[in-house]
Amino acid sequence: MTAAATDIKALGPAIRFADAILRPIGRMDVDALAIAPLPGSDIRALSSHPAFAAPINRAIRQRLRLTDNPVSRATVDRLLTQPKSRLALLFATERAIEVDRASLILAATVLHKRIAGMLLKSDRIAAQKALGSDAFAVAVHEAPFMHASLAELDRLPAESDILTTAPDAAQGRIDAVNRFGLHVALNYVEAVEPEILPFVLARLHADAAPAGRRDAVAALQPGHVDHIVKLMRRRLPSWSAIIG
Repeated sequence: MTAAATDIKALGPAIRFADAILRPIGRMDVDALAIAPLPGSDIRALSSHPAFAAPINRAIRQRLRLTDNPVSRATVDRLLTQPKSRLALLFATERAIEVDRASLILAATVLHKRIAGMLLKSDRIAAQKALGSDAFAVAVHEAPFMHASLAELDRLPAESDILTTAPDAAQGRIDAVNRFGLHVALNYVEAVEPEILPFVLARLHADAAPAGRRDAVAALQPGHVDHIVKLMRRRLPSWSAIIG
């Protein structure tokens, strides 16, 4: 590989972030795209037309104020060189469906002690349905042995039944578990690269107030950060090449 090619590859994360800000439509949660009176689904459909893509991206960028928080040179340097910062960038720029997948893995890992303590088969089945088979396998077979310390992030009440019941039905339980995992991801970004947290909150249509997150998930310490980097590298191969 030539020196020029190496330089371009190194710039990849910075280019990725700039593109996410300039053309946010493809990376935004659909609920974050609504422009009254049109719902986000209609806005996304309109943006697929070449004539509308640029003005709609500009409108979303301005409405969400994505350029109001300039990223410092120090942050850019870390995004270019540090694996933990590149993972934060992935939470900021990957498609929402991929972030959801990562969130379920994070939720499963942090909640693994609750799953290990389930005595009823029906509870374990409910937890598996909420997390999905892959994330549930992480909770049962990997987290207790490779990432046990991540259970320290669980601040839900001891009696919480997030994995087994929900206000409505099974979909409500899935949404609650996904939201918990997203809180872990947001706390990760806040711990590693707080300058890009506003962008992550905007694109995922997440609550900017940290109180709700802190009630559910503890602030991350350096050891937790290291474990999450290792976990995401191993469980998400498509992210591993970018994390480095």
